[in-house]
Amino acid sequence: MIKGIGIDLIEITRFSKVSGDFLNQVFTSGELKTIKKNHLFAGLKFSIKEAILKALGIGLYYGFFFKNIELKEDNKVSINEPFKNNLFQNRNHIHTGTGISRKYACAIAIIEDKQEVD
Repeated sequence: MIKGIGIDLIEITRFSKVSGDFLNQVFTSGELKTIKKNHLFAGLKFSIKEAILKALGIGLYYGFFFKNIELKEDNKVSINEPFKNNLFQNRNHIHTGTGISRKYACAIAIIEDKQEVD
């Protein structure tokens, strides 16, 4: 069963001007290694995180930060503590998809009950 859907669209050129401080607030150390100051990847990963927050239906409330979502190199999504157990209770699976053009990046996130995925 689908628990939530989120979508986000961003203008990639906005990420060519972001500061290192902003990137450090949004991305984990592992994500920063994969971005390597490439504004295209930074914009795309940011869009994925935004879509996930929208699918969760909580935004940046309740002490939830962008760094609580980690995007792994194998396209897996990890929700870090303390929210993993509170939001997921090991029952939900997050699917993501992306699209990119010269100007825009788009991401969709779908949260599905893991018991029905297995």
